[in-house]
Amino acid sequence: PNLEVKKEDALRLENFYGTCIILSFHSAAVIFEQLCLLYALPRMRARNFRIILPWFSTGTMERVEKIGQIATASSLARMLSATPPCPTGPSTVVIYDIHALQE
Repeated sequence: PNLEVKKEDALRLENFYGTCIILSFHSAAVIFEQLCLLYALPRMRARNFRIILPWFSTGTMERVEKIGQIATASSLARMLSATPPCPTGPSTVVIYDIHALQE
C-alpha cells in the first residue's frame, strides 16, 4: 500500500511534547499498514512516543502445543519491540486486556 503522512503533519511531530498512536490489530489485513506507520513516526522525530493497543489479538496464541504450530503472539510482540527509538528514548507500549476477567 502507498502510505503517507502529510508533510505539514510530519514537520509538526518534532514540536509536540508527545505523540500517541492507538493501534488496532483486529485483523491481519491492517497489521502491516499500522506497523509501517509505527516504524516511520520515530524517524519523523516524534517525541515521547506512546503506543496504545486496546486488544492484543493474538494474546491467546503464546503456547505451542503440537509440532508445527506457530506462537503468533510471540511473533507480533517481537514486531512491536522492533519499534525504533524516538529522539527522547524508547517508545512506550501499553496493552489493555479488555477481555480479562473482573474480580
